[in-house]
Amino acid sequence: MKTLPIVKLTGDEIRHIFTYADAITDYRLAGGFHSDYVPIAGHDDYTRRRRGCLGEYALAKHLGVDYQFTLGFEANNDVHGYEVRTRGRHYYELPTHADDHDAIYILATTETDHIVVLHGWATLRETLKPERWAGHMARPCYLTKHDQLHPMETLPAA
Repeated sequence: MKTLPIVKLTGDEIRHIFTYADAITDYRLAGGFHSDYVPIAGHDDYTRRRRGCLGEYALAKHLGVDYQFTLGFEANNDVHGYEVRTRGRHYYELPTHADDHDAIYILATTETDHIVVLHGWATLRETLKPERWAGHMARPCYLTKHDQLHPMETLPAA
């Protein structure tokens, strides 16, 4: 069984992340952009953005690099060339979509704001397998299981 990197965030880090995440959400909503995910109770644009930023910040902290807070859109990768998908339960899988851009995708999970687990990584191409199609999801996607991910210690340079 592989050892997973666990990133602990401080209260100050979380407040900083949430302030940034809310500013991005405000900016995007003011510009008319809404998430393409089907709204689910307790999972609005603010909640999703906060969770995503927690995972991105945790990866940057794990790698020892600065997390670049920007109001940019999808043209940039999340953290130094990597894409981070942050899920709300540790048993959740890595979701990807056929129209995602070619990159290395990292699965982060957080059941509390203070603890983020980095489960591993895969290239987009590795994730887009027909047997991984999950048409039942609110936004249909490909789901890659934890044991199908490469360990974080083998993460190549982006």
